[in-house]
Amino acid sequence: GTLLCVPPILHGTQSLASAIGYGYFYAISFLSTNGLMLQEEIPFHNGSELLLIVLAIIGGCMGSAAGGFRISRVLVLISLAWTELLRTLHPRMVIAVHQGGEVVPLHSAGRILVLAFLFAAVFSAGALLIALAGLSPIETITLTVSCLTTTGGVASLADLNTAAVLPSWTKFICTLLMILGRIEIFAFFLFIGSLLEETGHNW
Repeated sequence: GTLLCVPPILHGTQSLASAIGYGYFYAISFLSTNGLMLQEEIPFHNGSELLLIVLAIIGGCMGSAAGGFRISRVLVLISLAWTELLRTLHPRMVIAVHQGGEVVPLHSAGRILVLAFLFAAVFSAGALLIALAGLSPIETITLTVSCLTTTGGVASLADLNTAAVLPSWTKFICTLLMILGRIEIFAFFLFIGSLLEETGHNW
């Protein structure tokens, strides 16, 4: 919210109260994956849209109804990256991944890494397929993030306020991405795996 407030204040395009109001409102709106918009044109400077997209991808807290990758998982990934960096510099050092003052088990950190890979893979595949509809790169990215994080306002950042003009197959892909984003990728693949096991095919 503070990062969103600073550019309008420095450039003098908004008053202090207005910049703080808009900045924190949109930060909470996108981080909680509600995507609520106050008006059609967001009164921010270049780069703010990218920050809002990142907030939507991060998403809410674990256990909440928000979408996105979840804040706690991002913190574990950051801690894991820092731990691996220290281990590279000091190979004999024994380092554990911590979050909230507690040690994160290696199997839990491994699952988060797998989930991050699946999230990136689904995002990339979905974006490539949606791009075939003739959308611009920024429209493709915002629409993919909007569907996968269930944050409707992200698509509005690229002035893509409706999906009615898109081909039917693109709407089907968007629908699939919305389902993946809402029930989460792990749960979706576990469901598909259970269906395949019931038919006698173990994948």
